[in-house]
Amino acid sequence: MEYCYKFEKIPENPKENYNIIYLDELDDSEKAIIDPLVPPTSGLRMEIFEVKNSTYTLTRKKMFYFLRVIKAIAVVGKKEVKKASPNVLIVTDDRPSADILLDLSSRIFTFEGYSIYHQSGEGEKDPHSSYIRGLSKMSTPYAAGSIALFDEIDVVLMITASHNALKWNGLKFYIQRPIPISGEIMKKVSQYALKLNQITVSKSYTPIMVDADGVNNHYILDLVSKILDLEVLEGKNIVVWPFLGAAPELVKLLEACGANVILIDKNMNPPDPTHPFEEDEVKQIMVKHNAKISIMVDADRDRIVFIIHVGDKFYNFEPNQLYTAMHNILATEKGKNIINAKTIPSDPGCDKSSKINFICGVGYKHLGIFQYLAADLDVPQSQVDLAVIYQQKNNVYEKIRTKDEIQQIIKNSGILGETIFVLWEESGGHTFNIFTRFNGKLSSQYPIMGDKYPAPAILCLCALLEMGYDFSSYIEDIGRGRTTLSATDEQKIQYIDNLTSIIGKTITIRGFEFAVKSFTDMQNRVDVIYLQSERSVLFVRPSGTGPNIRIYIFGPKDTWKQELSAVVDFVKQNS
Repeated sequence: MEYCYKFEKIPENPKENYNIIYLDELDDSEKAIIDPLVPPTSGLRMEIFEVKNSTYTLTRKKMFYFLRVIKAIAVVGKKEVKKASPNVLIVTDDRPSADILLDLSSRIFTFEGYSIYHQSGEGEKDPHSSYIRGLSKMSTPYAAGSIALFDEIDVVLMITASHNALKWNGLKFYIQRPIPISGEIMKKVSQYALKLNQITVSKSYTPIMVDADGVNNHYILDLVSKILDLEVLEGKNIVVWPFLGAAPELVKLLEACGANVILIDKNMNPPDPTHPFEEDEVKQIMVKHNAKISIMVDADRDRIVFIIHVGDKFYNFEPNQLYTAMHNILATEKGKNIINAKTIPSDPGCDKSSKINFICGVGYKHLGIFQYLAADLDVPQSQVDLAVIYQQKNNVYEKIRTKDEIQQIIKNSGILGETIFVLWEESGGHTFNIFTRFNGKLSSQYPIMGDKYPAPAILCLCALLEMGYDFSSYIEDIGRGRTTLSATDEQKIQYIDNLTSIIGKTITIRGFEFAVKSFTDMQNRVDVIYLQSERSVLFVRPSGTGPNIRIYIFGPKDTWKQELSAVVDFVKQNS
């Protein structure tokens, strides 16, 4: 479907060296958009277009929500880095609201004394499609990674709503390290944003252009070459379908390995490959080009779906099933040491092949903090206080409270030599880092990534597939399921409060007995609730990206569906 986009003029009051934008007052419901009751996994996502039929109108009122938060990020970020003139990289995905937000963001940060960095490559035509790349477009993983790869960059602002529909946009930001901002810093941003009644912007700015995509790709190729020989990809065909834009960084990465990329040039709304899409079209292209793998990515390229073609069969594995297979192959067939750190819910499919298993709270804000602590690196205490970190032994979760505990567990594991430190989450995010132990502590020759960074895993999966490994043979035979319940922020809180009241109790539903337990942060606040039966575990948590409660199960194939249905009914009835 073709959409029509309209943009209301944002009135600016010119002064001698700057302009002033006067903001509308906010009612209580609008304040809740900027300072939500249930915080997102990272950053904020807000509707920016009003939609009527196929016409999308960007209103002044909704634009002001974004300008408030952007101004607050600029002010708070400068205080956090303790510099009068920091450097900020500002980048966007390919949403229709991206360019206007990029311009206003750059002018806001310029007025606050920042030097502005943009990703180079604007106006380039992608050789694989009709797509013309706009100004400072980038993927979220590469944006986050850039703060580790460029010593001079202090803050990164990524303008994206990830996999949400095109009427949405959002803001993710990183300060000094590639860990999504949360906790006290995010609260400071929301509170500052609510107090504003006007915003001062520079009349113009001159960005410093950098090829951050190229620097990220060089880092990834160097990292993955320590894990696998990538020459096996030479001359192989790989299908890539970016659901918004053209993913030039991923295309160039695969081509640098000698692969031939077949790009599907078709934007989707929502740009989310976990929604139903035209699989038959993808499969026909794979057959035509003799491609063993196709890679579908969302708007900011951190949510991924794969289709595998082996012989005359197609496999639609979930990303985490493929990741478990990949970990098992690397550990059992390639002799790699793996430290396995997963968010809740946690797929147990590769626990046996990992040297140590850790489980963390929802989102990379927990995984990144955990890895920095494991590597004896500094993290702001306000972020550590919100971290949820456990060691997983069989089906028991043991809480970890200090950096010393983490390092002692790793020391006691007896791991020697090079170790792959894996961070991954249920939505398909994945990150490889490589460590060695030196003087009893972990260290790395590479900058450490603490956010979703799935491109190395994509290369490994493609290489292992071309080496002839049958992924299905390395996926543990367990039942995996999930569902959602629609819920506003108020309802999310009610659902969790009701379950919190029975933590520590044992309940029986439809003949299934469950112990109700929880994961808590460093301040003993409940983060996620789980129900454990003799053979299954179910996780219940509010979504950080949408209006729903998510419920997941890992258990026996013969009972998981009945157990999931029973728990869903129980949660509904006790709402």
